[in-house]
Amino acid sequence: MLGQHDFSGDVLGGRYHLDRRIGCGAMATIYAATDQTTKGCVAIKVLHPEHDQSADLVRRFTQEGQLAAQIHHPNLVPANDLGWIGGRHYVVMQLVQGERLPAMMKCKPLPWEQSVRLVLDLLAGLAALHARGVAHRDVSPYNCMIEPTDDGPRARLLDLGNARVIEETDLVLTQPEASETMSVYGTSRYIAPERLKGGPGDFRADVFSVGALWYTMITAKTLPDPLEADPRVPLEKLPLPRRLEAVLRGALDGRDRRHHSASSMAAAIKAALRDHTRRQAMRRAWWLVPASGALVLPVWLALQAWPKACVDASTSAVAHAAGPSALASPTLATGPLAIGEPDEAPVIVKKLAAAAVADEPAAAAVAHEPAAAAVAHEPAAVADEPAATVTDEPADTSANTAPPPFKLRPALAKCKTHPTARLEIKYAPGRAIKINGARPLGGVGLCVEDVLDRHPPQRAVTLTL
Repeated sequence: MLGQHDFSGDVLGGRYHLDRRIGCGAMATIYAATDQTTKGCVAIKVLHPEHDQSADLVRRFTQEGQLAAQIHHPNLVPANDLGWIGGRHYVVMQLVQGERLPAMMKCKPLPWEQSVRLVLDLLAGLAALHARGVAHRDVSPYNCMIEPTDDGPRARLLDLGNARVIEETDLVLTQPEASETMSVYGTSRYIAPERLKGGPGDFRADVFSVGALWYTMITAKTLPDPLEADPRVPLEKLPLPRRLEAVLRGALDGRDRRHHSASSMAAAIKAALRDHTRRQAMRRAWWLVPASGALVLPVWLALQAWPKACVDASTSAVAHAAGPSALASPTLATGPLAIGEPDEAPVIVKKLAAAAVADEPAAAAVAHEPAAAAVAHEPAAVADEPAATVTDEPADTSANTAPPPFKLRPALAKCKTHPTARLEIKYAPGRAIKINGARPLGGVGLCVEDVLDRHPPQRAVTLTL
């Protein structure tokens, strides 16, 4: 039982004094300890003695220490030593001062801005694992440590005990034997549905777990039990800006439509933050324009001169805790779902000149279906036009000195995750966009919305790519 594994006061190997127990799980107990050689404070994870006879559990425990020692990242917890002394298997790790996510939340939801910072932290640590071919397989609130720093709370991903190498890697590890049982490692309500049905615990399964954790952050609830809930019933409206909500729903979507890695989900979040910052700036600018429109030109000129760095700085303020790994890391800035920087000035010019900027432009608003319980917008008073299948945009008939005409089809084709993927996009002014018969989700949905928001067709169209 729990009390039988408290070795506080013992000295491990004549070096590590176990000061006090700070955590206990099914596999091991964690102690705050003092290294009597360096006099530094460390955390020591000690395998429960009854597991010493299980060669597979000992190998898993050893691999956890090796992974933590070889994969270094500010949002992970590094290991400094591991071994077997006095009949006890142990891993020596950095002692992180902080509290686990459930203790921080105190059963109350977090503000969405704070949740985004923490999610970007976790995705940065997870991306470091994915880059080395390792799936975590147990992302949950209890494995999320919130550490106070001068720049605000920082999230660290804990416990690599269930992690597995699923791709070719340069890591040197003691591999556990392949499990012959049907056991699924992880924390209930944070396990991807496909894993409960015998599917792989890979990168996309980790992405689902992050989405489930994000859902808990902003609602203080867990997802419905996937074995009992009707998958056709969508989640309720979430307390997030519209495009961030689309990213979260993309993490919880079916496996084939889910973000394919932690880096692609982080890229989608940052693109959604840039869009949110741009829209907020446009709203503030619109209130400077009187009904007569006399200040349209001065405001437009001011906005054109407004450096793009203001948008990037605002995005950095929201995701500051993720540091370079989340906002400037090449790993997180690339990938098929990463969306380029928004073209700020032309968008503002078009919408201010048309006097169509309100809370959200009706002609470019994308309202999710009511059945999906997403963020609703005011319906646009636009008469339905017969849908037409578009093969390409009309050729530009302007002077030879004009820039090349914008091609809608090639721009949307860049949103595909793979050249052979099929996309059927239905668009009508003032109506919800449909991608393959469903509402936009994930990085693909964000990319399509971004293109159509900046270059909206004048009539209803259907494009098959």
